[in-house]
Amino acid sequence: MPKRITKNTKTDFIVNMSKSGFMMLTFIFLAIACVGTGLSLLPYYLKKGTDFVSGGLSEATSVAVRMSDAISMLETATIILMAVGFFGFLILLISGSKKYFKPKENIPMLLLVGYLLMCVISTFMAYDVNVAIFGSEGRYEGLVSLIAYTGFFAASSQLTDQKLKVKLVAVICVVAVLQAVVGILQSFEATFEILPTFFGEKYEVQGTMSEHYIANGFAGSPYALASLLTMATALCFVGFMYCKNKKGAVAFGIFGIVTATGCILTKNLGAIVGLLAVVLCLVILEIVRIKSGHGLFVKGFLNNPLGKLILGTLVAGAIFVILLATDNFTFEDSYIVLQDSFSRLFLSRPAFYTSGVKVYSHIWKDMFTQIKDNFVFGMGADCIGMKMYGIPKTLEIAGSADRAYNEYLNMAASTGVVSLVFYLGFVAGCLKRGVKGVSQFFNLKDNWTKTACFAGCVGYLACGVFSVSSVVSTPVFFTLLGLCFSKTEKD
Repeated sequence: MPKRITKNTKTDFIVNMSKSGFMMLTFIFLAIACVGTGLSLLPYYLKKGTDFVSGGLSEATSVAVRMSDAISMLETATIILMAVGFFGFLILLISGSKKYFKPKENIPMLLLVGYLLMCVISTFMAYDVNVAIFGSEGRYEGLVSLIAYTGFFAASSQLTDQKLKVKLVAVICVVAVLQAVVGILQSFEATFEILPTFFGEKYEVQGTMSEHYIANGFAGSPYALASLLTMATALCFVGFMYCKNKKGAVAFGIFGIVTATGCILTKNLGAIVGLLAVVLCLVILEIVRIKSGHGLFVKGFLNNPLGKLILGTLVAGAIFVILLATDNFTFEDSYIVLQDSFSRLFLSRPAFYTSGVKVYSHIWKDMFTQIKDNFVFGMGADCIGMKMYGIPKTLEIAGSADRAYNEYLNMAASTGVVSLVFYLGFVAGCLKRGVKGVSQFFNLKDNWTKTACFAGCVGYLACGVFSVSSVVSTPVFFTLLGLCFSKTEKD
């Protein structure tokens, strides 16, 4: 006879839910959450060719309305993020009520609590509390979004079923492949007009993407897409290396090449660094596996995980060389920063405009100054430069950015160095659990998903040295962190 503790059938449903039912609920939520956030800007792209403004108005007005429409779409994407992120905490609450989640076994989560606490304090000490809570227009990475990110971790950390983990990884890879295909089409003049580019049109008042064919997919910016595809490439390559189903392994291999190509075509340094970090990480892990005696050599190059990794890396490398040789690749970091940050301040040319990757040294120098002046609590989430930009003098603004384009400096400048320390400690704790999962996989006590998630996290963290977080890619990172942190049940 099912238990009844109240007259509320919804409460009874939770009480009587089996462990397998809870796992399925968690999987379904995470799958919908990853698809929803990953494709949240899709409605904007589907409006290709729509007349935003009726005849009779100037072209400038039409352009301004298109930019406003793009911004509103990003705001909608953020609302979706907030909704699914906060629902993730409900998953954790259910897990705790059924004794699946045991606080004593999850001490590293205290570091996450410390990080969020510092973010809250920073928010209410910010120059603009409203912006610090909800984020600035066009970014929306305020306190609410930061908390929502951790909701993805809260839910994924409770997913312990091995088969459902594989399915969730597959869902993330499929979404990423779709993003990559769109990004590839955006990267060549012949197909550029087929799809709109949110990144270019969002700031069309200041300049267009007409001579800069840069992949941004459905992610809103090349940086966000690069981070997402770096993680996806790691997931796909590991699936290609270790998936026992031959058709599944081939599918993962093809997906990996597509996501790596899309990542390269974001044309920024973070993408290349992230991909190299993924490959290096997987090479080291596979060498360790072989040295430990768990990686028995099988006759045939493609019958061995290391051989498959080498093949995937060579194909991706060959694509990069071809793009470079045909003048379809050049580092566009400076232009991306120009569009993504300076154009938001209505400055078409910052004081230190430069080409290629040199832009980072200038921005970081400015960020170090801001960190020094706001060392403990920062300037508030999404409030970098707020005090400076409050001065109504263009010369005071020119030459500065409202993002660090380095995820760690950005966090230090916005929510303080103490929050950064808590965050890095929390990430290190999750990766430590991930290493344990890799070891269990080597000993045939777990499947390959923790290895994939560990490599994906390493790629994201490496990419973050020359990138920034976003409401499209960062939720996936926290999902992978949660999967690294989660326990493993016997299959």
